[in-house]
Amino acid sequence: MSDWLNENAFADSNSNDDFLNSIFDQSQGEQQAPQVAQVSTSMSNPPLQSQSASSTSRISQAHTPMYQQSPVTAHTIPQNSPQSMPNQVAQPQQQIPPPPSQHLQQTTAQMLPQQQQQQQQQQQQQQKQEQLYRMKQQIYQQQMLKKQQENMSRQPSPMNSAGHNTQQNTPITQNAKTPQNNSKLQSMQMELFFSVLYDFLQRSGISIPQSLAINGKRVNLFILYILSQRLGGYRVMKAFLLMSPEQQRMQQQNPWALMADKMGFHDKGEDPMAKERIARELCNCYSNFILPYEEYYATPEGNKDIEASKHRFQQQIVQKYSSNVPTPAPNQQSPMISSAPTPHQQRKLSRTSNSVNNSPNVSSPFHNTPRQVPAPAPAPVQTAASMPPPTPVTAKSQTTKADAHILKNYTPFKKIVETHGPFNIKELSQLSTEIEVTKPVYLFAPELGIINLQALTMSVKSNSGIQSSEVVNALNTLLVATSDVNYAFQIKDIMELLDALSSLGKDVLNKIVGVNTEEDCVNADVTKLSANGRIDDIFNRYVKGQGEDISYVVNSLTGEVVSDDEDIEELFSVCDDGNSESPIDKSTDSLDVLEFHLDDYLTALKNFKSENKHHFSKLQTRSATDDQILLVDELITITMILRNISFAEYNKEPMAGNRLFKDLLFSTVKSVALNNDKFVFSRKRLCLLKDCLLMLDNISLFTHLHTLEEAFLSFVLVASFGPKIEDQYKIPRCNIETHSYFAFGLDAFTKLMVREPYNRSLIQAVLNGTLNSSMTGYSVSLQDQEYTRKLIKAYNKDYKSASLLSQAFQMYMSILPFDANTFELSKFIFMRSPTISQMLFGAKLLIDMVPVDDLNTHHNKLSLYWLLENRELLLGNFARIVVALSTETGKFPRESPEHKVLSSVLRKALVVINSLVDNAVLAKEIGDSRHTDLMESLTDCLAFPRIIPDAILTLDTFLAPTIDTNLGKEVVRLLRYLKDLKACEGI
Repeated sequence: MSDWLNENAFADSNSNDDFLNSIFDQSQGEQQAPQVAQVSTSMSNPPLQSQSASSTSRISQAHTPMYQQSPVTAHTIPQNSPQSMPNQVAQPQQQIPPPPSQHLQQTTAQMLPQQQQQQQQQQQQQQKQEQLYRMKQQIYQQQMLKKQQENMSRQPSPMNSAGHNTQQNTPITQNAKTPQNNSKLQSMQMELFFSVLYDFLQRSGISIPQSLAINGKRVNLFILYILSQRLGGYRVMKAFLLMSPEQQRMQQQNPWALMADKMGFHDKGEDPMAKERIARELCNCYSNFILPYEEYYATPEGNKDIEASKHRFQQQIVQKYSSNVPTPAPNQQSPMISSAPTPHQQRKLSRTSNSVNNSPNVSSPFHNTPRQVPAPAPAPVQTAASMPPPTPVTAKSQTTKADAHILKNYTPFKKIVETHGPFNIKELSQLSTEIEVTKPVYLFAPELGIINLQALTMSVKSNSGIQSSEVVNALNTLLVATSDVNYAFQIKDIMELLDALSSLGKDVLNKIVGVNTEEDCVNADVTKLSANGRIDDIFNRYVKGQGEDISYVVNSLTGEVVSDDEDIEELFSVCDDGNSESPIDKSTDSLDVLEFHLDDYLTALKNFKSENKHHFSKLQTRSATDDQILLVDELITITMILRNISFAEYNKEPMAGNRLFKDLLFSTVKSVALNNDKFVFSRKRLCLLKDCLLMLDNISLFTHLHTLEEAFLSFVLVASFGPKIEDQYKIPRCNIETHSYFAFGLDAFTKLMVREPYNRSLIQAVLNGTLNSSMTGYSVSLQDQEYTRKLIKAYNKDYKSASLLSQAFQMYMSILPFDANTFELSKFIFMRSPTISQMLFGAKLLIDMVPVDDLNTHHNKLSLYWLLENRELLLGNFARIVVALSTETGKFPRESPEHKVLSSVLRKALVVINSLVDNAVLAKEIGDSRHTDLMESLTDCLAFPRIIPDAILTLDTFLAPTIDTNLGKEVVRLLRYLKDLKACEGI
């Protein structure tokens, strides 16, 4: 056990006063022993001769040999009168009132010879008595230390140590002071521990919250430290922390649960989950605050540092408690002896005498240190004329036993918190005040009153520049209104607003990336505008005003055209010139894609954290002072408004059919990937991509993709919120709780793949890498193919055939808990059943995109590599657990929601595994001598133990009436496919 529980930790050998017994005198109001009462009565007003005689008799008794004195006799020395023991530690000095001036003049001449003689005798007695006192105290200290060590080894509690060291000459009533003394000692030990611990944590940059509580109860770190020491110390605790969850469950006793029960954090009737949560919180508390301190204390440098801090704080605590103790004035024998003191003074002196003489000599740990009595200075003989006037007694020196129980001067230890880590709290408070003052405040939705959507549409259209007040007010109003579910509206009633927002967003996006758009042609002469301008423009587009005459030869009787030498279609064909190119053609022909990159989700979060390290980082730049940040914030506001509108079920289909809206969505994704630095901060890029992902998820079921570029941008957007894929075939691990938006991406991409006739064909052409227009079911432009190929090569530097398809499969399968047991897998299925169902369905669609007609291309062998590189995850863990969990579905009633959800998910999981194994069977049937190594490695990987389900178990699963029929069929299919590969040979 550490020395925090050592009772001698606060014993100061250089101190001459027992501050604990001086502050608290527990004998007040107690009935003292008759002998003690007689001594204090005789000490109230003794004559000078009796005092000298009694002191002489005591000195004669002190000349006995030391080996004949017992420890009890040694303790009778401090019980002498104040005149015989002037230097006793806790004995207050009697203050004799000065005599009247007349009596002083009459008795001065008579008393001087007697006083000189008495002073000489007292000096000799004091010197002898001090020598004897020191020798006896040394012997007594050795004996008490031995007894204390024995008692501490038997009973560690300080409350029980007093019972073994009772003295024969000590009254029984003195033991009542022991609990209070020990409680005072424990409070001082706790204060010292907290002082050293907080000092270490502050220097280490670790902050302790003000209200550290578990289950609504405050956590005492000192008790937590003591309990951890009793359980074996930090090495045992750290070893338990390093254990895996399975190893921890194998232990007979969880130390965190035991300590939580000892500290009273458990309530009656709590469920095991609540107790596990409490134990986990207590473990985190110990790991964050106590364990770093103990590890540092175990090092040589840390031991020296902590001991120095402990010594420094110990002196401060002792000095603080000692400052509240009345220190007796130096014992100077007055040359004048006046009359007896008043009865009030007698009571105070008697109480003070009893509080010192009757204090327990063994139970308090402060008595174990020998008291060093300083040698008294010889008092010079003073005449009546040279004597200074007597000093009046102060209130502090006359502290009675009743006043000691009232903690008037007690000041609790408070640590002044000025800094939190490297930052000054006062400066942070001032900075936060300034930020709060300058923070823009906008009205809430109920405070806006009646909102006119037509007026807001006109305001959005009146875009006159970067800082247009009409546009800013309209966007703020729409953002507040669309964020409130009570102000929902149908966008089909005002499609003009959707067009205006989309057009404004596209214009702001072009300004961000620096694309110069053609200004609208404004004709100043408005009088020449005709009412039929639209018709005239179309006519001029075909005729061009070149004055060419077209003649027809017709039959005069019938009116039919006789000469058809010229093709009418050629006459009315659109003339191509330099001004007729579309913007897409311009971008594809003039731009070369040098970089196309989107960070994965965790990388984006780390970049945002590094950008936001302190309050003075560039991330805190106000948009009013930077036009680029203002434009990015305006675009984020527009995407947030469109995102809020798309959440309504009745708005999804109209928005999915709006071409301007889809153009803004995909253009935003492409611009962020092409121009990362134009959007300034990682946080703003993440906000834009997050809004685009949620909008795509909302409209994906009704969305028709029209180009290969849109299909590719959809895949890139979903992959940016997934895990980082570093290997070509191995499935990475993805925590769905950390990647909070990845589930929306999987749902959106799966809905896009099932949409026919164009979506699935376009996505398949992009993922396969062929970009073949014949596979899409309709013709795509050559410019679209070339530009999409540039984007794919810039996105994937090591691009090869079907590499995007492999990444998509790895992305889908990454959220499965392959290492989980049946209980954990079932819990995960019940919590995330919609996400897992969509993921498994999308994985099945991706597997179907891999043909197994022949093994001549890398594309056709792709599913075999998926199964071969992930054989341990898919077959060794996941397939075995799914088959085992299939038998557990019978525990639920057949019509219960749990049975339906679990059976549906397990059936889809087996469909995915069976599809991979079926492709392996087909590949083995058509394989030739050129692929012998691939077939052998595939057969060997399927020969692992416990991969093939047991035949009897499979038959029982199939025939059990409580198990879903389709689920049983999939289990039988898995057994048949594995046996077709002859995986059981050699087992």
